[in-house]
Amino acid sequence: MVSEPGGAAACTAHQFIRDAVAKLKAASADVSPCKRYYGPIAFELYFSGKTISEAAIDRLFRFCSVSAPEATIGSMRLHVSVGADGILGETPAAWPFPIQDAQSFHRTVWAPAAGLALTSDEQNGVWTLMDFSSGTSVFWLNDMGTVPEWEHAAPLRHQFHWAAHNHQAVVAHAAAFSRIGQAILVVGPGGSGKSTLSAAADGAGLKIIAEDLCWVDLAGPVPAARQIYDSVKVTEDSLHRFPAVSRFVNCHESESLGKTIVRLPAAGCHSAEPIRALFCLSGEFGETTLIVPCRKTTAFSLLAPSTVFLMRTAPAETAARLKNLVDRVPVFHVIPGADPVATVAELISFSEGLS
Repeated sequence: MVSEPGGAAACTAHQFIRDAVAKLKAASADVSPCKRYYGPIAFELYFSGKTISEAAIDRLFRFCSVSAPEATIGSMRLHVSVGADGILGETPAAWPFPIQDAQSFHRTVWAPAAGLALTSDEQNGVWTLMDFSSGTSVFWLNDMGTVPEWEHAAPLRHQFHWAAHNHQAVVAHAAAFSRIGQAILVVGPGGSGKSTLSAAADGAGLKIIAEDLCWVDLAGPVPAARQIYDSVKVTEDSLHRFPAVSRFVNCHESESLGKTIVRLPAAGCHSAEPIRALFCLSGEFGETTLIVPCRKTTAFSLLAPSTVFLMRTAPAETAARLKNLVDRVPVFHVIPGADPVATVAELISFSEGLS
């Protein structure tokens, strides 16, 4: 990881980002952008490369939650450069900067004082860059056909993360559901049941705000959840074990990308919904749902490490905002019962009974 304070490696990385952004801005100076409104962000989209088009852009970002222009709270200029024919050409085959970090697999640049950020995935040829001073981001890839499953399932997650950094918000690794404008968050490690409960929330008549990544506003008196993706990932195990999950998949459009990805109907409303409580999963399951108080430190330990890992840049800032979130909402430990629909219904009813 290259981060401040810098040195030669950081300076080289900083110039690399600035040069890429300047090149793209110059090339698009006389081009009208495509407008896209995803979650709370209005994107001005520019693209280059023989295999990229507006239709391809919409396909690539198909799981982003489309919102109305008036529902957005921020904006970002986004350049998509694809392949050798894109303005930036092919992505570097290897990390081009000196490595000054023992965790050399963390291919990132985080330089908030310089207003710059970068993440890379050399194996799959996918890089993302950000210049905060101009509000310009880059999604740079070699081949539309080899974009990995996680980029399809959670497109623009780094861009949402960087936008949240500018808006006193955080993109949290959590599921979120709501009823009558009141939301709950559910956090836990992989395999603990977040996706199963997300699918079950549909059967319980709840709005699914998030299954894996949720935008959380922190500026108001109460933390509030916003939708950035309109999809739910379902494992084969939960699909076969729980009738409610299979009914959910059968009722909505889905496709296979390693896991089954189910597309939700358009959200319609992208307003922030106050969070009543945070529920922690630990991987335990029972016959009936059990809800007990939970330590704030336990909730933070379930939420922060996985979020920081997925977001990659701004680790200290992200952890601080997640602590702010946990400190401001009631937290509970939950052991889901055998019926996930009943569990989700109990969680939302329990939260509505809190003072």
